[in-house]
Amino acid sequence: MADAIKSPALRALVYGHLWLALGAFAQVWWVGERFLVKADLRLAMLAGFATIAAYGSMRLVRMTDPAVQGSPMVQWFRANTPLMVGAALVCAALATWLAWPSRSTVLHALWKPGLLAALYLLPVPLKRGRSIGLRNVPFLKAFVIATVWASVTTVLPGLTSSIDGEQAQDGLWWMFAVQFCFFLALAITFDVRDMPYDPPGLRTVPQVLGVRGAKFLAVLLLLPMCFLLILMSWVDLGLSRGEGSGMDLAYALPLLGVIVLGIAIVLAESDRPWWYFPVLLDGALLFIPLLSWVGSAVQ
Repeated sequence: MADAIKSPALRALVYGHLWLALGAFAQVWWVGERFLVKADLRLAMLAGFATIAAYGSMRLVRMTDPAVQGSPMVQWFRANTPLMVGAALVCAALATWLAWPSRSTVLHALWKPGLLAALYLLPVPLKRGRSIGLRNVPFLKAFVIATVWASVTTVLPGLTSSIDGEQAQDGLWWMFAVQFCFFLALAITFDVRDMPYDPPGLRTVPQVLGVRGAKFLAVLLLLPMCFLLILMSWVDLGLSRGEGSGMDLAYALPLLGVIVLGIAIVLAESDRPWWYFPVLLDGALLFIPLLSWVGSAVQ
């Protein structure tokens, strides 16, 4: 498979998961600032470094998997193995340093999704080349991704934030549910991209429901985020008490971003240009928080 990304800088940005790390940083900051107690720069940086370390380690571990040998990303990792090993180690060290002051809370927030992801990615080898693992469970691929991302972007900042010694508001788990649906929608859409390459035994959502059914489900999963943004836009201005007028752009503009994302999901196909999934769809993690920042700045 030919590499469609010609620029070395873009390859590093996309294949090195720097773009995805920026999205993780923005999501943690945005969720903390707009839906939980407060934004936490340390936790946002932790999420960014941990994303590079986790995804980089995953690519390095699975680099020899015959099923992915044709991937341009895998080929890039093989050509830059020393660089990515160093990047993964440095980012893991930085994430550990950032997490250390709240290590017990971070461990409490992330050990379950972390264990789930590890069991999914690292199946137990058996004799004669066979293996068993969670990768054989239908639909689980997208659910694992959504669980890990929702935990990092909501449970982590929610449990580590406090007001007068109290933990984050009771709405934390509602926010987790909304984020879980949001990330599940993205994960299902990426499975649409991967349909030509995923083995049938993986039993992803598009493999079972078909491409149209998977995209329909993904769009439905964006609705909780839309409802939350509409609700917060009105509540934040006190319209339920007759104290404001108009919509809060810090929530209205992200709502527009989610709608655009829904359109992109509807148009998603496995043969889209190289930038469609890793830049446009992954970029939604960054663009939606940026729209919120723009909305608050011009309000």
